[in-house]
Amino acid sequence: MTAFDITPLQIPIGGPIPEMGGKLPPCKVAYPLGPEPNVGVFIEDHKKRADSDPNAPPFDDLRNYAYEGGGSTAGSLESLASGTDDEQHEYEYLGAWGPRFDKLADMYGPAEESEEEE
Repeated sequence: MTAFDITPLQIPIGGPIPEMGGKLPPCKVAYPLGPEPNVGVFIEDHKKRADSDPNAPPFDDLRNYAYEGGGSTAGSLESLASGTDDEQHEYEYLGAWGPRFDKLADMYGPAEESEEEE
């Protein structure tokens, strides 16, 4: 058998596979269930346990995101704009994608001229 052999996944059309003999193993009898558990009490109990556990995350800490001066480990954000260009892009093909993409076609389609410019 190779790694790409899908025969174990194939479902036989003409009935059970001959190697199986056509007999199914006997079904196991389901045991009767006890009284219906109270899920609300279970959840509340586990919630109280989690809230009172001092070793459970999230741990309280202070994060200062405003500091980006010299000596900061944060790099410069100038490179984010380096991938943009000022060239005009053609997005007319978006209109041919159907009604599901009409909003996208309106956003990126050609700019409509206002009456003030005429």
